[in-house]
Amino acid sequence: MRILLLLGCLLIVGCSSKRVLEQNELLLSTVKIESSDKHISPSSVQTAILQKPNNKWFGIAKVPLAMYSLAGKKDSNFVCKLLRKTGEAPVVYDNFSTQQSIGSLRNYLISRGFRQGYATYDTVRNKHKLKLTYQLHCGPRSYIRNISSNIQNGHIAKIVASERSTSVLHGGMPFEINKLYEERNRIINILHNRGYYRINKDFVTFTIDTIRGDLGVNLTMNISAPAGTDTVIAYTPYRVRHVNIYEDCTADTNSTKYKGIRFFHEEEKPKISRRVYRSMVGLYTDSLFKAENVSYTNNAINSLGAVSFSTITTRENHPYLDYDIFVRKAKPYSISFDLEGTNTAGDLGAAAAITFTNRNLFRGSELFRLKVRGAYEAITGLEGYSNQNFMEYSMEASLAFPTLLMPFSENLRYQYRASTELGLIYNLQERPEFHRRMLTANFSYKWKKNNYYRTQHKLDILSLNYIYMPWISDTFRKNYLEGDDPRYGILRYSYENLFIMNSGYSFVFNSNRLNDNKLQNHKNVWQLRFNIETAGNLLNLTKNLLDAHRNKDGQYELFGIAFSQYAKADIDFVKNHPVNESSSIAFHAALGVAIPYGNSTMIPYEKRYFSGGANSVRGWSVRELGPGSYKGMDGQIDFINQTGNVKLDLSIEYRTYLFWKFYGAAFIDAGNIWNTRNYSQSGGQFKLKTFYKEIAVAYGLGLRLNFDYFILRFDGGMKAINPSEPTGRKHYPIICPKLGRDFTFHFAVGLPF
Repeated sequence: MRILLLLGCLLIVGCSSKRVLEQNELLLSTVKIESSDKHISPSSVQTAILQKPNNKWFGIAKVPLAMYSLAGKKDSNFVCKLLRKTGEAPVVYDNFSTQQSIGSLRNYLISRGFRQGYATYDTVRNKHKLKLTYQLHCGPRSYIRNISSNIQNGHIAKIVASERSTSVLHGGMPFEINKLYEERNRIINILHNRGYYRINKDFVTFTIDTIRGDLGVNLTMNISAPAGTDTVIAYTPYRVRHVNIYEDCTADTNSTKYKGIRFFHEEEKPKISRRVYRSMVGLYTDSLFKAENVSYTNNAINSLGAVSFSTITTRENHPYLDYDIFVRKAKPYSISFDLEGTNTAGDLGAAAAITFTNRNLFRGSELFRLKVRGAYEAITGLEGYSNQNFMEYSMEASLAFPTLLMPFSENLRYQYRASTELGLIYNLQERPEFHRRMLTANFSYKWKKNNYYRTQHKLDILSLNYIYMPWISDTFRKNYLEGDDPRYGILRYSYENLFIMNSGYSFVFNSNRLNDNKLQNHKNVWQLRFNIETAGNLLNLTKNLLDAHRNKDGQYELFGIAFSQYAKADIDFVKNHPVNESSSIAFHAALGVAIPYGNSTMIPYEKRYFSGGANSVRGWSVRELGPGSYKGMDGQIDFINQTGNVKLDLSIEYRTYLFWKFYGAAFIDAGNIWNTRNYSQSGGQFKLKTFYKEIAVAYGLGLRLNFDYFILRFDGGMKAINPSEPTGRKHYPIICPKLGRDFTFHFAVGLPF
């Protein structure tokens, strides 16, 4: 069967494209770009090339072209039609497109400062295929020698001079046309935020003075009104006169006024509080026109959960501006129902959840959610337990306010979009081995920059976690909790009553302004995540005031329950480097460390790290790898021992477009988890001299189905280096791989990183 499959793949890949070409047509097989200057990379000029060869899968085989060629041009049966639809027609060489590309390349070189630059091309024909090579002859690069300005209006000249430090142009830098556009936009933005509503890009021009044979460029920035412009109007700063908000109406119906805003609404008063509207509107009567305040207002109102969408129109009456804000409210209530199937190590189950949402709880666009969930799982393979089922019930309530509920936050609203969140979760688990109750409450702030939305912050002011074990079966207690085997030290700690009070801060920076869920292979972006968390410090400081007592293990207890004390930090870095328009290489590195101290000798199970799974080292299933070279026992309980308080993840993944909505990936993963203390796990403790020998490595292939709004992911990982096996082929399964032993399949939603 495998031989037939291999032959079928070879037939598709090796199928000649000549049968779908006309007599005098040539297949454009490759396009190569050579540059004489290191500052011009082949990837930077791809947009100037009009014709590109057929797409290659993983940069190797033109499988889509082979599929199209296999179908032929005339066969009309269903299979051939399907192959032509999913395949890719041959790219037939067109000399006219090549000549146009030569012109575009020359213009590109000139825009980058290579005034004498030009492009040529060579072709090499091999039967019905043609190889095309572009040569970029850059020559010497121009630079900016002097920068001067010629500004028509004195007031504008003073404003521009005061902002000179933010200019993108300076003497000695390479001369590039794009930098001139960037500088023009900077000037326009400055003036738009100083009241000059009428000024646009036509006001800013540049005079370029070059001397023949000299690389230096004398640059003059001109700011003057275009011909026919009324300079009195153009150079007058505008002010805001009237601000009107129309809530679900466009005509003058019921109206009220609040702090300078006139409200129009069909009912007696607006459904959303006027106070909230006022905090979201950055426009004030008789204030100077600022484009950033208009942008802030639009973004802030549209961010309200109670608003479906809003638009802003401007009416000019020199020297005043009137603003009409039209708001369409979202449905205030909604109910959703989710049904899912579960599979935990072969144990099948089902879960159902119902969620109620109120988007305007107190008429302040407060978002309230109440979710009730129930799950059932039939557990097999357990002996000595009277009940073989797993039941779980949970109730989750959350309330989000569209502002920071803290003093002195009013001054921050123009720079940041912020929210305050409260949450309460109660979870009830009933397993054959034990019953567990968990109560969680949290209070946090979230905010991000208004201008770029690249940085996000979250501050967990206070998070409370209460874990209670009302019942543990005699079999489970005898086998795992009461024995003398030190191997189950982590297990015993994980099934004790525990109280956690922690605070934390997390930070996210993304260099891509559009943070969507698409596979953006053509964008060179990176993302950094950082998180720090501490627990138990406040309780430890106040233990005497709270009349805390020590238990038999020397831990202080509050209300008869020991509290946890630890510090935890995580850093996560992702970089996407484009190879071409359809492929990219993604890098991922993550490190996490959690240290128990004071009242704790171990990190709570919920805060410990695990390795393996769809987002980690994909040659292992989740919680099957580590810590270190530790080899887990066969059984359903040992996954608790396979946790740690140090984690390392490293990945490199080649991503490429295949056809339709399918993308492919080839990846290599490495990493593991460790413990900083000896918990009687053989090989599980982190040691600086030996940890690198315990890094697991996996490789594999993946298929992604991209529906724009979400991505379905299928990954198959193979073990390459297995640290749990000491030596030989089992330690290096890449030498002699076995599917049954080394292969792991993963299904997930979204990208792994």
